[in-house]
Amino acid sequence: MDGGTLDDARTGEVGRDRTVRVVAVEAGRRGGVEVFWDDGMRTELPEEVVVRRSLVPGQELSLADREALREEAEVARAKEQAISLLARRMRTEAEVRRALRAKGYSSEVVRTVVRELRRQGYLDDRRYAETYVELRTASSPRGRWALFAELRKKGVDREIADDALRHLDPEEEYRLARSLAERRLTRLKGEEEERRMRLARFLLGRGFSASVVLRVLEEYFPSLPEDLPFLPDPGEVGEEEGPGEDEEDEPSAHP
Repeated sequence: MDGGTLDDARTGEVGRDRTVRVVAVEAGRRGGVEVFWDDGMRTELPEEVVVRRSLVPGQELSLADREALREEAEVARAKEQAISLLARRMRTEAEVRRALRAKGYSSEVVRTVVRELRRQGYLDDRRYAETYVELRTASSPRGRWALFAELRKKGVDREIADDALRHLDPEEEYRLARSLAERRLTRLKGEEEERRMRLARFLLGRGFSASVVLRVLEEYFPSLPEDLPFLPDPGEVGEEEGPGEDEEDEPSAHP
């Protein structure tokens, strides 16, 4: 390191050790508190930060402490916005991260906020996944494949998603698929083959496995031909449209 660089570093260290004094503490225009300093700077802080730090006129802080105060305020604002989002409905950690980043918060602030919200119980991906599966199964049934894909898309860890779906065994999937098929068949028109294929596409589009779909078809179409074309895995076909049946359920803030 050359002499100039070393001098610059020392100057920076001395500068951060320099103290500034609080001149005034006043109510802010946006519900926060404005702190005025003797070097002409003004810092807008959430009231909770001012109270926690006991900021009053005449108090002295180093420049480093004032910068830490600004960072603390940034975390407090981000946390308040995150809690506001969570008050509307439950969200995954990934969803909260995306929302805060979209508002311009730094990665460090986002990490700190998510860590605090997780520790305080506001964020719990395991609880979210279990609630999501419960609501989805009750109001708009899907197969295991579809539910797993939806949870992963929302940022839920693979292991957590698997655990949330542990009760959805093949027999339970069959029961759900059969219930959907009963309602769907009342609306399907046309020849038997056309109705059979449309029902198959509908159930596959809802994420039920090919084996479950085949069991349902065998029950409702006893004359099912032995040379029935191979049924693709869920996701390889589009879902049959059904008015009013495709609204996505989200866990509420108070499940």
